[in-house]
Amino acid sequence: MYSYIPLIALLLLPGCGLKQCQNGQHSASIGGSVIADIIENRDAPGREGHPQIFEAIEDRNHDRVARLIASGANLEARGYAQGTPILKAALTHNWTMAEMLLAAGANPMVPDEFGITLPAVAARSRLNPESDEGQALARVRKILVERGLIGLVFPPDQVRAMVAEGRWPPDPQ
Repeated sequence: MYSYIPLIALLLLPGCGLKQCQNGQHSASIGGSVIADIIENRDAPGREGHPQIFEAIEDRNHDRVARLIASGANLEARGYAQGTPILKAALTHNWTMAEMLLAAGANPMVPDEFGITLPAVAARSRLNPESDEGQALARVRKILVERGLIGLVFPPDQVRAMVAEGRWPPDPQ
């Protein structure tokens, strides 16, 4: 059950109301999650009921993701289709965010319910190598190569079968 205590505390700050504080540091929304730069409950559900880290990734809010990581957000939390935050970042071509999550300890080998993994997305992703996201993709691929994971790209059906048989994840190459 969601606690409204952070919302109430936010509204009691001098100059704050339902929409925006006069000092511009906080904001609140009713009927969803409390979104605040200072008061943030990392475990509160986001707009779609998934952990807030997914919402921050979708919004491409690097600062918020960094705060959630620093506050101990679950990097292996499950969102849409049982995907993890790093997979959400990769599937939305947000490789800068995927790199941040990988550096923070996110497991790149956790598949979603369809059998999609980070190495598979990284191997197939086609971005302009000159762009910021293309450069981040290159760095993610390099990390996966260093960990022996870039070669662990399997068809989704095979990943699901290996999970069902208890043979996932395979050993790095």
